[in-house]
Amino acid sequence: MAGSAWSFLFTPVLIGSVLIVVVALRINNLDKNRQYPKFWI
Repeated sequence: MAGSAWSFLFTPVLIGSVLIVVVALRINNLDKNRQYPKFWI
């Protein structure tokens, strides 16, 4: 990593993971009859 901080590795992974979850939830909830997740508190 040539002296880079660990945040250089973790930040893109965290942002990418959150972005994938947000896009998946938006795509799954496009149809009004299909709401996911149904059982989250």
